[in-house]
Amino acid sequence: VEVSLLEKPKHWVYHLIDTRVVTQAQIEGWAAEVGIDYRGAKVDEFFRAVKARGPESPVFKFVPLMQHWRSYWFDPEERKDPFPIEVNNIFDDLPHQAWPPIEETFKNSFLYCCEFRLLRPNSQAIRLDAEVIFESAVEEVKRLGISE
Repeated sequence: VEVSLLEKPKHWVYHLIDTRVVTQAQIEGWAAEVGIDYRGAKVDEFFRAVKARGPESPVFKFVPLMQHWRSYWFDPEERKDPFPIEVNNIFDDLPHQAWPPIEETFKNSFLYCCEFRLLRPNSQAIRLDAEVIFESAVEEVKRLGISE
């Protein structure tokens, strides 16, 4: 929104995508830190699972679209280099802006999925470890200095 209010923008096109690379190991590590046993899936396994769930899956209706754009959205192997998209225009006009930490984005995405009940209790990809979640919460309370 801020860039649309500029009197004289330096650019007319802005690609608003965070091109930093996130590995499967990073995601699994961040998930483990908060008590989530997360197992990623290859794209074909993902599509099979979504189709098997049918309309119960929140992304079922988007499978044809995802398959059409598959070569752009899903890498055949784990990506090691940033996406080949020029994204600096926004920072030329708004140098004080920055992408949030990738770990924060992952955790917020997970919380969004929890809030809107997008994760099934019998998920094959995500399992919650109540003990680790509790320990993580206790550590956070201590870190924040909250007393009983």
